[in-house]
Amino acid sequence: MEGRAFRGALGDADLRLLRVFRAVVEAGGLSAAESVLNVGRSTISTHIADLERRLHMRLCRRGRGGFALTEHGQVVYDATLKLLASLEDFRAEVNGAHAQLAGELNLAFVEHSTRHPSFRLDAALRAFSERAPGVHVNLEARGIAEIEQAVLHGRLHVGIVIANRRLAGLNYRYLLSEIQAPFCAKGHPLFGRPDASISLDEIASQDYISRSYIDESRARQGYLRGAPAATAHNLEAVVTLILSGRYIGIMPTDFPEEWVRQGMIRAIRPDLTSYSRDFEVVTRKGTPPTPVVAAFLDELFRSHQGAKPAVPRQPAPSRRKR
Repeated sequence: MEGRAFRGALGDADLRLLRVFRAVVEAGGLSAAESVLNVGRSTISTHIADLERRLHMRLCRRGRGGFALTEHGQVVYDATLKLLASLEDFRAEVNGAHAQLAGELNLAFVEHSTRHPSFRLDAALRAFSERAPGVHVNLEARGIAEIEQAVLHGRLHVGIVIANRRLAGLNYRYLLSEIQAPFCAKGHPLFGRPDASISLDEIASQDYISRSYIDESRARQGYLRGAPAATAHNLEAVVTLILSGRYIGIMPTDFPEEWVRQGMIRAIRPDLTSYSRDFEVVTRKGTPPTPVVAAFLDELFRSHQGAKPAVPRQPAPSRRKR
């Protein structure tokens, strides 16, 4: 099957096959894609086989061993994402020429953002839907790296992330900020101690959790030293490790409120250890926003207008102990 170049123009039938292929890849297999595409597995299998014949290459391995992309399949999948994103941009721009906002808006926000009391994505979406009722919104919560990569490769129009290491191909704009601080739970040696009796050196000597999804260099320059004793890949994992009573871990101060109210978790010396971290809006560099994206960004920043960088609590000098 391999070895022959793809020839001819892409038609509507080709685009339908590529959309089926994308759905199969993102679902993780033919069976999983049945509910997404609302067709049977045999029909999906036929579509994939038709696409392979059209492109003269094997795109995926499917069978008892499971579903997996071939090297050619990965290339075609990446190219498909770019092609479909470009088509959507084209449709949005043409609709914009008619002063009509229509098409799709693909968004993602970093997991657990909705716990932030000033996070107003809901208000932005309400205003945007009133302004552009013909636009279909696709919204999901993901990790920071996933969002950045999806925006970079055109799978998302807009992402909302926590400020971290920046990618060269993306634009970043400030939205709002949150306070982060270390926490411990019942059973940890520091849990029952008054804040005033805990020094930074004591905090530094505790086993701590590294968050793989975020740059911790700011915290490590202060009170985190040495190698972490555990690694968490999202906030749910951080709080679970903290609740073991074995580790301290950094979290947004608004996230564990329920556990704090129940007396299960507490912040450790937030007067000395807390710091702010920004939420930022990411878009792809080099491509001006479509009218749909521009309208949404306008409502997003309008909804967060007046949001000021959060300021960590300052200590009373007489109580500061190091």
